[in-house]
Amino acid sequence: MDTQKKILVIDDEEIVRELLTDVFSESGFQVMTAENGLAGLEHIRQPGSRYDLVIIDMSMPGMGGIEVCRELRKLKPDQKIMIATGNYSTDDELSEMKKNGVEHVLRKPFNFNEMIGLLRCVMNCQ
Repeated sequence: MDTQKKILVIDDEEIVRELLTDVFSESGFQVMTAENGLAGLEHIRQPGSRYDLVIIDMSMPGMGGIEVCRELRKLKPDQKIMIATGNYSTDDELSEMKKNGVEHVLRKPFNFNEMIGLLRCVMNCQ
């Protein structure tokens, strides 16, 4: 049985997708990426798709992070989600994230050691 945890990273910046793929892969995670919200949702819609965690960039052209969360919740109500952002979120944005089931907000630039520990906790906690 495959016990490797799967992460889907949805971010419009290629360098961020590549960096997170490298860091997560080296830490033992299986990583898939999508360049925007629509592509990310297509990954989720694939028959048999299962991700232990989805990390979504807050600010992307077209469909932003909160909108992706809303759509993702319709498809997979129990999906664990984290938002990544380089901006400080307003109270309204944080409230909307929590309402849509966001487990945690990752601040850019990332501290990779802290992030890996947090990912493990989020994926293993119920």
